[in-house]
Amino acid sequence: MLIGAGGLVLGGATAIAAFGYNEERIEQLWVGAAIQPDGTASLREVVDYQFGNTLDRHGLLRRIPGLTPQSPVAVSSPTGAPDAVDSMSPYTFDGGEQGVEIRVGDAARNVSGAHRYVLGYDLATLAEGEAIAWDAVGTGWEVPIEEAEVHLVAPWALEDLGCLQGPPRSEEPCEDELEQV
Repeated sequence: MLIGAGGLVLGGATAIAAFGYNEERIEQLWVGAAIQPDGTASLREVVDYQFGNTLDRHGLLRRIPGLTPQSPVAVSSPTGAPDAVDSMSPYTFDGGEQGVEIRVGDAARNVSGAHRYVLGYDLATLAEGEAIAWDAVGTGWEVPIEEAEVHLVAPWALEDLGCLQGPPRSEEPCEDELEQV
């Protein structure tokens, strides 16, 4: 009987610890861009979002620089989360850059647990002249990102590759090496 009670206590403690750790976060973010010779780009983002134990979330909130509320954005969720674009509003980032705030989901339906969202959109300029300046992950996320992977396809070879991470205007280099294939 003591062994059974001990097992119940241990099981309960494990459940409480798992519940406590299950915080809202992005487990993985994959971002890819294909640049055309004129500098325009088609982008795709795959967001593995863990809503955790939250009970009041209705979907994904994404802030994207360089888009307008009229920009076409395609969204899907292969995991069955509500994936309709609920609203697109103008948004100004900390540095003054203009973009949009996109709310994806359904105001009448709560979302919890792990869900994947796939977003697709085009940007008018990602490459200007001979330089590419791309904030691939962005600073508009309100939850932590555990892991991010970025891919860039261009019609020319890239030189002087560089990557920075951290808050806006950070000079901290990325942890992983850049690779050109």
